Amino acid sequence: MKVRKAALTDYEKLKPVHTEVHKLHVQERPDIYQRTDETLDYAYFQELVESHDGCIFVIENGNEIVAFTFLRKRVTPNRTILSKKALCIYGRPWCHKKLPRTRFRKITVPTSRSIR
Repeated sequence: MKVRKAALTDYEKLKPVHTEVHKLHVQERPDIYQRTDETLDYAYFQELVESHDGCIFVIENGNEIVAFTFLRKRVTPNRTILSKKALCIYGRPWCHKKLPRTRFRKITVPTSRSIR
């Protein structure tokens, strides 16, 4: 398996995996997610791939994309209780433990040094 940044040419290979994840979101959180046939908008995908404030990582098994995560940098207003910069990771966190596939997770990590 190989982890790498996504390229624009990955869009068609990523769509089925994104659709599968979205179906889990709809099943577990219908109060937040809606059923739709088109779960990954190309313009949004392109924005993340080409952006300096975000990216997409994919995991490939051979020639097939089997997992992904979206990363976005968020800058918040200057407040004493919040870090000004944060990295938001959307998707199932990658780790050595098997995590529940049915729960959507959003992790915000302070990144005062790692994102400029």
